[in-house]
Amino acid sequence: MIGNGYALTRVAAAYEADPSLQEDLLQDILVAIHRALPALKDEGRVAPFVFRIAHNRGVSHVVRAVRVRVIEPGDLVKVKAAGTVYVVGEVRRPGAFPLERGG
Repeated sequence: MIGNGYALTRVAAAYEADPSLQEDLLQDILVAIHRALPALKDEGRVAPFVFRIAHNRGVSHVVRAVRVRVIEPGDLVKVKAAGTVYVVGEVRRPGAFPLERGG
């Protein structure tokens, strides 16, 4: 089988930075796996089956979370890398910029 579920927690963390939203995503992944299990034809391929579902749910989560927001002069531009948020500049001209939910 897959083990203790830690791997699925890591999959959720790969698609969502916010810990509370990670929990929501993990729950969505687990529900989707539960619903899809009757379609599993080869019990020897459980892990690929489960991780494909987790990946698809993660991608869907990101697509739903990303919105285009109009940025205004003076807004700060932030970049997240390795779990740390860095302020890299200030917007000088208005425009459209895709931001994650809550960004």
